[in-house]
Amino acid sequence: MSDDVLFLKESFLVKPIEVASILGVSLKQVYVLISLGSIEVVNMSPGARRPTYRVKSASVLRFLGEEVGSEAYTDYMEVGQTR
Repeated sequence: MSDDVLFLKESFLVKPIEVASILGVSLKQVYVLISLGSIEVVNMSPGARRPTYRVKSASVLRFLGEEVGSEAYTDYMEVGQTR
């Protein structure tokens, strides 16, 4: 089991930048996944002008477990390539 997976299993909420590092993508691509609903987040500053997101580690583990042909992965690849 990789260190990244162990880190996710030990943490409940992680920062988007940590998710980007684990997935090997840019921070912008993580926000695309969030907007698609592929990764669940908690807004730590509701009502604020700018949200402060923390990503649910279980949703990242689920995303990592998705098969390459899944709908979430396909949506991510289509949107990620156009931005």
